[in-house]
Amino acid sequence: MTVLVQTLLGDASEARFAGRRRDTLAITSEDARRRRLRAATAAGTSVAVDLPRGSFIAHDAVLHDDGQRIVVAERAPEPALVVRLDASLPTEALLAQSALVGHWAGNQHLLMETAGHEHCVRIATSAALMLEAARALDLPGADISIAQLPFARERAPLVEGHSHG
Repeated sequence: MTVLVQTLLGDASEARFAGRRRDTLAITSEDARRRRLRAATAAGTSVAVDLPRGSFIAHDAVLHDDGQRIVVAERAPEPALVVRLDASLPTEALLAQSALVGHWAGNQHLLMETAGHEHCVRIATSAALMLEAARALDLPGADISIAQLPFARERAPLVEGHSHG
């Protein structure tokens, strides 16, 4: 049996879904923006997503509810470059480093999320190439590493693409 999803029902934390068994559907940040998708849940249920244009599947979105079990979107971890800036640097230096990382990632159209002094950039090539490029930015005091992280848990990235024309 295939579950057809044509609308998002809400968030798994809502009281109306309390007590239901939870079956997760792992969705990458890229797939979260797609309006059509076929995949299988952790329990093996086939899911066909056919949402209206402009839809975004957030982490913990309820895709299906049969009264006993809910199918819930779970953001799948993706390879990421993590740049932790040295919080002890002067504000001007932190701003300059943040702008440099943002410009570098944005110029390559890479998905980047920022929280505090940490910048996470989804890896689009290889970890080795991303590390080499990030280290070439010359960010004194920064800790640069690779991790598996979920991206775009709550909202779609701000820019889908643009022209340089």
